[in-house]
Amino acid sequence: MLHSVSAAALCITALIDKSPNINDCVNQFLSCGDINALDWSPEKVDKARFHSIIAASNENDPSRALSYAFKGEQPVISVEHCCFDGIYNKIKEFCVSVGALLPQQ
Repeated sequence: MLHSVSAAALCITALIDKSPNINDCVNQFLSCGDINALDWSPEKVDKARFHSIIAASNENDPSRALSYAFKGEQPVISVEHCCFDGIYNKIKEFCVSVGALLPQQ
């Protein structure tokens, strides 16, 4: 059974690996004072965490959207990060099952 993980959650994993100390800071920010963002639905928490991490760690573009995180000369997130291996493997399995060619690695 395939379990669902949001794109933002995968990207958060890659971003935290680049800056491990940011995780605690973002969680403190999202639960500071009367803010209870960590109690939101998982999808909303992932989006809030993603945007908070980007704002705090991406000086060149602190408002970069998830859709642009992989683009440009210096992408914020590498698609080669191990957190994306599961997606790659599922695509590879599908391609093999339909006889499609995969790009050479």
